[in-house]
Amino acid sequence: MRWRAFPVAGCLVGILLGLAACIDEEVPPPPSPAQALEGANRELRATVTDAMLRAAEAMGIPIDRERIVFVSRDDLVVAHTPVSGFETLKVGADGHADVGLAYVSLPPTFAVKQFTGERKAIPPDFYVVRVYPPQSKVVLLNARGRPGATLRLDKAETWPSPRPQIDVTGCKVLLRYVQEQVFLGPPPIRAEVPLDWCED
Repeated sequence: MRWRAFPVAGCLVGILLGLAACIDEEVPPPPSPAQALEGANRELRATVTDAMLRAAEAMGIPIDRERIVFVSRDDLVVAHTPVSGFETLKVGADGHADVGLAYVSLPPTFAVKQFTGERKAIPPDFYVVRVYPPQSKVVLLNARGRPGATLRLDKAETWPSPRPQIDVTGCKVLLRYVQEQVFLGPPPIRAEVPLDWCED
């Protein structure tokens, strides 16, 4: 019996030592609210950037990964970025220019004002943002080259920036693409694209 007691006692000692070691290990404190938010932001930005780059490649439009901006709300997600080389982009002889790439996800209940004045929902998708300054019109083209929306193009009255600009109010999202003024050459592109579902 004595010989059998030794293995049992040894096991008990091993278990106790293991428990003591576990108790001695310090459990790291949870991240502070600021650290948690910053970590979530990094993860979300990485996910959005990856999705935008993959969509841009599939749609054959060059974009700059450092210029992507987005807004997320409980009822919408909108991301956009200008094309690479936007600073020197010119409106072509055909009267249009592809200024950027946008992802738009609005609820189907948001009937957005179109160029014609009618209202319709914009299907959630990635879109090339094609502006027609002479016609004050902008078309959002999906990956199949079909218009997801034809909107009014306004002139942006804001400071120029190589980075995209986005404003969100209760019932309107404004996407802006604004070039610097160049004194020699064509007028700059100062495009403001309204996604507007406000009641008249």
